Amino acid sequence: MQPDALLSSLNTEQALAVTSKDSSVLVLAGAGSGKTKVLIHRLAWLINTGDCSIFNILAVTFTNKAAQEMRERSIQLVNQNMSQLWIGTFHSIC
Repeated sequence: MQPDALLSSLNTEQALAVTSKDSSVLVLAGAGSGKTKVLIHRLAWLINTGDCSIFNILAVTFTNKAAQEMRERSIQLVNQNMSQLWIGTFHSIC
């Protein structure tokens, strides 16, 4: 997916977090507000713009269900082989 197309479904605050030039971004928001969407879109933004390699990304969450959902969503947004992307739970990665 082209970088600009990644932003079309995001609100202003989400788009700012996704496109931030800072190396790390803190997203604080309530349940159902799109935190996972922001995380996956940022991951795709960094890869699709060439700002970061798949090999330099580690995405960590709490549950296996959330990790699987993150992996499935990222595959839909990134036009690369995602088998080398590290997405998992704290327990599975550590």
